[in-house]
Amino acid sequence: MRKPCLRITILCILAGLVLTSGQLWAEQNKPADTTQKGSIIKWVDEKGVTHYGDHMPVQDANRNNTVLNKQGVVVKQNQPSTVVKPEQDQASIDQQKHDRALRAAFSNEQEIDAARDRNLQTDETAIKGLEQRMSAAQARMDANKKLADDFIKRKKPVPPDLNQELQNNSREIAQTKQQIAQRQQSMEATRQRYDNDKRRFAELKGQDPNSPTAAPAPAAKPVPAAPASKPATTKH
Repeated sequence: MRKPCLRITILCILAGLVLTSGQLWAEQNKPADTTQKGSIIKWVDEKGVTHYGDHMPVQDANRNNTVLNKQGVVVKQNQPSTVVKPEQDQASIDQQKHDRALRAAFSNEQEIDAARDRNLQTDETAIKGLEQRMSAAQARMDANKKLADDFIKRKKPVPPDLNQELQNNSREIAQTKQQIAQRQQSMEATRQRYDNDKRRFAELKGQDPNSPTAAPAPAAKPVPAAPASKPATTKH
């Protein structure tokens, strides 16, 4: 009878040790509380509404907040590094990437002009080809009109195929004019883009004190010398 009782006692002791060890481990690994007990946290949400509470919700965890004591006195101000201001949005990130690309691609403004001219050559060549195409279409249309006028002068009906050819000529000329206008708009957009890049490149170089194109610092104005004092005269 003694052996079963002894086994039960040992099992109870082991269970108690396991439970105590688990409690100690949980206590040691519990996240540290960044605020004092009884303190109040103040923060502003994305809509600009101010909140007070003993803890912040998950959606506002990365926002600036202030810790107040029971008397309402500020004891700590938290500014998480992950807070992103509204103006630091995707456009700002894209601008930073574009600035880095400008610095990497060009070393002076003349190189930007050369890159602009190279990009314009494609549209310029296309426009020349379209203008030649339109001239040829106009010549065919003029010849077909002359034939149609000859039929009219002889009081004969204009053949249907000639009328169809005139319509085709007119349609081709209109389409070619539209394509030329699109190419011209593309060239204007290219010029504008490179002009913007050139201005931005100048701004970036002006901000870099080590750049040879940076604006020189204004020279210090010389300090005017103090007027010489007149020698004292004594009356006799």
